[in-house]
Amino acid sequence: MINESLLMQERRTEVRYSLNGLVPLRLELEKGQVLDAIFLDASTRGLGMIVEPSLKVDQQVLLKVGGGIQLKMSVRWIKKPMGLTAPGVPVFHRAGVCLLQGSGSQGEKPSSILEILENFHCVDH
Repeated sequence: MINESLLMQERRTEVRYSLNGLVPLRLELEKGQVLDAIFLDASTRGLGMIVEPSLKVDQQVLLKVGGGIQLKMSVRWIKKPMGLTAPGVPVFHRAGVCLLQGSGSQGEKPSSILEILENFHCVDH
């Protein structure tokens, strides 16, 4: 029997330059507020990241890629950090977002996130 978690790992790949500004990715809330996020890995339907703690599970966000691609995403899971944090140091959470149906700029079904990111040369193989 094949381990499903191993299959999921095989379908994910690292985002090469993970700091905002180096990768042409931006995560926004509905009101246009840009979230601080470090993008870690990508799959055909989602992204893994470290993000500020204002996100909630099932919240919808907008992922902007490059100059004109906008994808509607939904927060699927959040892992809160374990242990103590230093006072005054911001706490970031590990989170995963996935594509929503009809999330392309004109409502069409977008191609895979990996294919989109490959056009910008920012994913490892």
